[in-house]
Amino acid sequence: TASQFRARFAEPIERDRDPAALARLTAVTRPFVLRRLKTDPDVAGDLPEKNELTVRTNLTAEQAGLYQAILNELHEALADKQHAGQRRQTVLAALTRLKQVCNHPAHYLADGSPMLRRGTHRSGKVELLGDIVSTLIAEGDRALIFTQFAAFAELLSEWLTPLAGTELPVLHGGLRRSDRDELVTGFAAPDGPPLLIATLKAGGTGLNLV
Repeated sequence: TASQFRARFAEPIERDRDPAALARLTAVTRPFVLRRLKTDPDVAGDLPEKNELTVRTNLTAEQAGLYQAILNELHEALADKQHAGQRRQTVLAALTRLKQVCNHPAHYLADGSPMLRRGTHRSGKVELLGDIVSTLIAEGDRALIFTQFAAFAELLSEWLTPLAGTELPVLHGGLRRSDRDELVTGFAAPDGPPLLIATLKAGGTGLNLV
């Protein structure tokens, strides 16, 4: 029962850090646990360490204007005592809009406007992404591009396709399982496209790529 499990395993392990209880639980559950870790020697002995590099970029003037307008609206909404019960919802909605602005004004406005305006980038992030993608394609590398928003993934695919010289697949939650498997298999093939654009939700579940 649940109470017996708590008494025999959960409390000794979580509260007392009892190694004997942990060993008993591990022995019982190991045959049913399929999770593998990068540290397991049988997975890939030569798997390199993960390197993380954060690169910051500035907002364009258009992005900065939209960003400040959202902040102003948020401050006004939070100061309105008539909507005090909706503060959490108001803040979360504003955070989503700010993320969209940081992606690209066309993503936030959803007006079908172009990614460039008179040949100039409207998004510092997209401009930087273009530089990174151009370099990795020139060097024969391949990459995954993740975004929280399916709509932005589609914008990126359309914009980056001419740069990549081939249509770029988008992995999102609306795909059927068969379409998802076909897309991943195509990307993993030796002659597959250099980029795969995926939403965090879809790409974070069951996505296995070498």
